[in-house]
Amino acid sequence: MPDLFSATRSSPPQSQAMRYSYEKAGLTIDDQPIPWCAESVIVEALVRIGTITPRTRLEFGLKLTGSASIPPEVVRPDETPGLARLFFRLPPPHASTTADLHWKQRSLGQTTLPIVTRDEFLSRLQIQHATVQTLLLGATAACRTLVSSQARGLIASSVWSSPTSLAPLVDLLPAIELANALGGTVERAELMLSGAQLRGKQALASVELKKPPRTGPWQVRWLLGDRTIQLQTIRAVTRVALEKSLRLLGGRFLIQSPSNLSVVRLPPDELKADERLGPIFILASSELGMAGRCTVTLRGLDANQGLVFELPPQEVLVRDGPTPVAPGTFSQDDVKSIRSFELRVGKRRIGLLSLDSAPTAHFDAEGSFALPTEEFAWSATAESQLQERLSHLMGG
Repeated sequence: MPDLFSATRSSPPQSQAMRYSYEKAGLTIDDQPIPWCAESVIVEALVRIGTITPRTRLEFGLKLTGSASIPPEVVRPDETPGLARLFFRLPPPHASTTADLHWKQRSLGQTTLPIVTRDEFLSRLQIQHATVQTLLLGATAACRTLVSSQARGLIASSVWSSPTSLAPLVDLLPAIELANALGGTVERAELMLSGAQLRGKQALASVELKKPPRTGPWQVRWLLGDRTIQLQTIRAVTRVALEKSLRLLGGRFLIQSPSNLSVVRLPPDELKADERLGPIFILASSELGMAGRCTVTLRGLDANQGLVFELPPQEVLVRDGPTPVAPGTFSQDDVKSIRSFELRVGKRRIGLLSLDSAPTAHFDAEGSFALPTEEFAWSATAESQLQERLSHLMGG
């Protein structure tokens, strides 16, 4: 009767799987194309073998196209009986090549080692969503324009992406600079990525920079070594410039009750006993990408534009997009004594929200109309009423 165990044991090894990885900056990166700057390449082969003896290491070899065969550095039994893992360490090839695993003179399997050159990596590397943020007291805001006296510093962020691992960035020395309008460097910060980010194909990276030392245009530059690959221009202005750029986009009214909050375009005819009413001014800066703080004051006015009350000044963060400012709500008794809310920056009126309806113009048979006899201050509320009535008219 034949000895089946002896036949199996003496059969030649068989390759089960092959994979590769590379080492860079203390990291081992698996199954990724190998960059030109890799420190070493490791090829791992899983083979089926009867027994492992001291001669096993000399019986196996890995040969690259056009080079001599090298023996495995380590031969280790696998957790599965009858399998062994062979590890080959070799310098990174200059171009993509094929690695052939052989036992004695018999080929057991092949794997391709793809190489990424420096030029290929740079041509595919992308920097997306490059953003500059200003550090303000209690807030961080993306900006293209900032108030130099308010900024505590800058944060420059971007998303770095590549079809392959970002590990080569270790050698390319990525950095971000703050420069003046003439291109002179004011500050340079090296970009440091974590091990997990270097292993991956996409990473969000940020650095902190000093604030611009004076007003005027500035540049934030993303660099690889001395090569600028992304640039964003920012502008530092004074607080006075911010205040002059403020515009009123519109207004709403906030109605507050013990169980509900609602926002309406026009003021209600009357409030319920438990309701409170407050204005919402929608501001914006005409400066592109503005991010800054300004101090506003809410005033209540009577029918003759006389001052009824004035709240303490409050500081708000203003952007170039819609910025709602809601100073607070008032009881029914407080609202009875005022006819409009006024918002000021310093001595300048930014906007007015009226609690009165716009007067009606009466047309005669000849097509002309008589002007209202009562005094009326045009406001954002009146503009909303006009737009609403025009939309109904056009719709009809």
